[in-house]
Amino acid sequence: MKLLLKKAKVIQAQSDYHGQVVDVLIEDGIITKIGDQINADDAQIVSSDNMHISSGWVDIGTHIGEPGYEHREDIESVTKTAAVGGYTTLLPFPNTQPAVDNSTQIERLRYKSEKNLVKLLPIGCVSSHIEGTDLAELFDMHQAGSVAFSDGDQSIQDSGLILRALEYVKAFDGTIIQRAIDKGLSKDGQMHEGITSTSLGLPGIPSMAEFNSIERDLKLREYTDGRLMLHLISTYQAVSKIQHEKTLTDRLFATVSYSNLIHVDTDLVNFNSDLKLMPPLRSEEDKKALIEGLKSGVIDVICSNHTPLEEERKKLEFPYADFGATGLETCFAAVCTHIGDNLDLETIVNSLSYNQRKIFNIETATIKVGESADITIFDPKKSWTYRTSSSKSKNNTYFNQDFTGQVIGIVNNLQYHLTDLK
Repeated sequence: MKLLLKKAKVIQAQSDYHGQVVDVLIEDGIITKIGDQINADDAQIVSSDNMHISSGWVDIGTHIGEPGYEHREDIESVTKTAAVGGYTTLLPFPNTQPAVDNSTQIERLRYKSEKNLVKLLPIGCVSSHIEGTDLAELFDMHQAGSVAFSDGDQSIQDSGLILRALEYVKAFDGTIIQRAIDKGLSKDGQMHEGITSTSLGLPGIPSMAEFNSIERDLKLREYTDGRLMLHLISTYQAVSKIQHEKTLTDRLFATVSYSNLIHVDTDLVNFNSDLKLMPPLRSEEDKKALIEGLKSGVIDVICSNHTPLEEERKKLEFPYADFGATGLETCFAAVCTHIGDNLDLETIVNSLSYNQRKIFNIETATIKVGESADITIFDPKKSWTYRTSSSKSKNNTYFNQDFTGQVIGIVNNLQYHLTDLK
């Protein structure tokens, strides 16, 4: 493998070349030269009008399907999908069948992706079988390589269970990832509770359902002094609360789904089931607060919220369709296209790569000579149309839509993937 990246602008504050436009030569997975006008006759040349490079992007909470839901996604298909979207590392949720709640499952996933272009760093369950009652084998999973613990899209309702989990993982400085929603307040809800839900005659999911859960979890985090990540927040109340709490601790983190940065509840007036998501699309006020939260550092990470589903689960009347959409391939492009004027590129890249690496102590391959190449290549100004998907599932609202901002390829683990730009 020999690649020559021509005239690439480096977006990586940890690199001496940050902000510079350079040529980068990669040989057998190692960066061997960085400079101006590098020549390598036998290398494959990669170029674009406005090419940028950064550390490889990392997605938190990806649903990979395998084991149990391989008809939706498996490791092979999610790897291809992630590569198209610019991701070199995935932290998949444990919501599989069986659930990833023991060291054997952690070891299996790490082994199956060991030589892959895209690495899998599994998240283990907090509770056995994701039942929300008894703690899973947290220490054993940690030793096997689990990077964090969560019940994924099954929000933990038992306060005592979260308390015990936060206390338990302190022994090895582990992190609990919690999807904040009070199921008692959100039961049977189909979309954000507001004027639009009322006009459409759909049961609403109130903002209070998220805020109640967050308030409880923050009190438990403070009591235990544990590490907590509030996953996919969606309301302005959540942003305000987390902003205050972050002034008191460096052991609190937050993520947001890219869809909640772009869309609002009024986008559902035509009952588009591909936009039936969890968390639900909220109000314009919520969306603006989330964007400001990213700018200020209240929110650390943008997630793809990649949730593949078969057509039988999505191509239904809105009340009967499942929540979720694929997102790995469209996350960066949609953010650049729809809110790129409101977010600077470095903030976007940090929220796709550096911040999650720092939070979970994932090695950041610095762009310098002698380092292993773990790189995402992208052009934030390139126009393209999203026509096909590498995912087994096609529940994505962006098919045949035009974007500005395209991933050109990734390099990782002695391999590379390049997008066909023709």
